[in-house]
Amino acid sequence: MSTRVIATARLNADCRDALYGQFGLSVNPVSELSRLNSIIGSSQLTLPDLRQLISTPSASSVLSTLAPAEFSRVLSHMESGSRSALEMTAADLQTELAETLTVATTVVTAATRDITANTIAESGLSLGYSVTTHHAETDTCVELRRGHETVLVRVRDGGNVEFDHCGLTGDTSGEHQLELERAAKRYGVVIAQRP
Repeated sequence: MSTRVIATARLNADCRDALYGQFGLSVNPVSELSRLNSIIGSSQLTLPDLRQLISTPSASSVLSTLAPAEFSRVLSHMESGSRSALEMTAADLQTELAETLTVATTVVTAATRDITANTIAESGLSLGYSVTTHHAETDTCVELRRGHETVLVRVRDGGNVEFDHCGLTGDTSGEHQLELERAAKRYGVVIAQRP
């Protein structure tokens, strides 16, 4: 018998702090990237607006940490008097900054997915499962085995998680799912099943 559970996972405050610490950031990168994306996507900005936006300490810190090559390129294009600054329009720079934000967001998303998958793996180990983890570009899969039971967990970007329980009968898979959810919560990831 096979049972599928679709859920959403979110990091608790300690795990979020670990995420920020992993990058050496004192600000919440998710909030800062969201703020920057909102500004960039809302209207056409002028060169002075763009300079002011990326010169804020929070923006500069997050972008130089998460997308250093892309952000460095944006900065070099914005230097007054440089050949690239004279050739680029504000719209070009805004597009380039949007691309930099996409790279930075991808880095944070992947790190969040990895923390979630690693927490599920640790939870499985604490419950006596053997654990194998498989990383891909937008998914991380965790394989948990204990006796005849196999649980395949797919952690996707955005906190979406799928659990496939195999090898159990009756309500056992539901009980084991709850065990995994409780264990993950102890490690800092809250899993909420979707109806």
